[in-house]
Order: sequence, then C-alpha cells, then structure tokens
Amino acid sequence: MENSFEEETIYPSASAENIATAVDTIESSLSGFLSEDKPEVSSSGNVFTNDDGLGDVVENLHHLDVVSAKPRVGIVIGGGAIFSCLPEIPSDIIVMIDRDPFVGKWINTSAEIFRQENSPEGYKRRIFSQQNPLYVQKTSAGNIPLEQDFGAEQRYLGKKHFLSSEERYQECKHVFAAKKMIATTFDISDIAAMAKLKDALISAESEIAFANLTNVWEFTGNQLAGALRLLPFHPEAIFIHSSFAYRFRRGGHSHPEAQHKIKGLEEFIKEEEREFALYQSDRQRKT
Repeated sequence: MENSFEEETIYPSASAENIATAVDTIESSLSGFLSEDKPEVSSSGNVFTNDDGLGDVVENLHHLDVVSAKPRVGIVIGGGAIFSCLPEIPSDIIVMIDRDPFVGKWINTSAEIFRQENSPEGYKRRIFSQQNPLYVQKTSAGNIPLEQDFGAEQRYLGKKHFLSSEERYQECKHVFAAKKMIATTFDISDIAAMAKLKDALISAESEIAFANLTNVWEFTGNQLAGALRLLPFHPEAIFIHSSFAYRFRRGGHSHPEAQHKIKGLEEFIKEEEREFALYQSDRQRKT
C-alpha cells in the first residue's frame, strides 16, 4: 500500500543544543556591545521600519532558503520589523544592530511584551502605554508620533505584519518562541566592532545566513563592503535591503523602498555599490 504523504526532505540543520550553545557564546563574546549594557544616549532612532514594500519582499523569503549544519545567524539593522519577518527568514539566531542603544532597548521591551501577550490587542495596549517608560521617553522627545510610524510599518508589511490578524500573530509568536534575538549597539561600518562580531560568530561555530541591511549603505558608503567581508557568511546567504535611490528615480515619497532579495555577499556588494553611485548622482542633481 502506498503512503498517502510525500516523503519529507531531510535538510541539514543545527541541533537545539548547538544553537543554545552558540547563543551563549555570542552573548558572552559581545559583552559590552549588548544594548542592555549601554546608557541611553538618545531616543531618535527608528523603532519601526519605514521600508515601503517590505511585505512583498518577505513574501518571497522562505525559512529554508539557506540550509546549514551550523547555527544560522540573521543580521538585522534597526528594528527591521523583526517579529513580522521571523517565520520567513532563514535564521535560528538574530543579531539586531543599531548605533542608538534606545532601539535595542525597545526591541528587548517589545520582545518581552510579545512573549507575554496572546493577542494583537494586548500587545498594542501595552506597547503604546504610559506604563511603558520607553514609549513615554520616545513620545516626549518631540519626534513624529510613534503611532504614525507604526501605521506606516503596518501598511508596508500588509498581511505579513505580525499584528495584521490573530492568525499571523500566533504564527509569528510560535516562531519567536523557537528563535533567539540578541540586541546590540554599535556602528556596522566600524571595523573594530565588526571584527568583534566576526570573532563571536566564529567562536560560536555559526554562520550568517540572512541579512536585512535596510538602506544603511546610503549612509556608510562603500566602506561597508570591507566591514561585511570580515564576517562569516554562508555562500548562499540571503540579503534584503532598501534604497532611497530607487525611490528618487521613480519620484516617490521620503521613505526608502524595499528591494528584491539577493543571494551571496559579493552579489549584494556589487548591487549596493551600483545603487550608491546612483544615489550620489541623484543627490548632486538635486543640489
């Protein structure tokens, strides 16, 4: 009698024990870079993504885009709408990076609320609350209202946003419980800091399988290529990013636009160097 189900493909993957050991090693190695260890300097960083079209990019990701016997690490700049992307990105451990320690602290607070709340309404009620000291600090700093930034993130993610429905919330929450996020504070173009990250990842016998670098290249310039080449990327690592240059050429509004996924570090660098040249050219024409 034939089986009524297809034989499941067996993919190489790190064990839960190896992933847990890798997390401990990375956190220990990055002592001093962890956001919780940093004083709050400002609250000007973006805690919600403003990458238009990110939902369409996430739609084309799959958690098995990259398979490895090593723990798979994801590198995400800023908040990166990380809770909304968790089911799709090919990573077991996510290292969040931002220059502003406030962003990392917001991520950690949001993660704790996400862990505790079982509904989108419960999460929103607690994150946008006067009982949340980070919300109070952010809203009293004279920035654009957080709810406005949050509304943009929801539009840009659409049905992929973790608060778009009860079903999506539970899907993201289930995956969140199985993965580990590490919020860090440093400049991704800082060679010394990136060398420290490289040592941490190598010591953990892990490799980078995914990176969401947003439009950080447009701020750091081509020097970022050297910093990225220090890191242990999987040969088929998936990169996503966003671009003001693409947006400007189409006459769009002031938010960057999320771009298609790219496979492999060198292909990503080639694309970003090309986009950066166009970005500089656009800026010169506007001045």
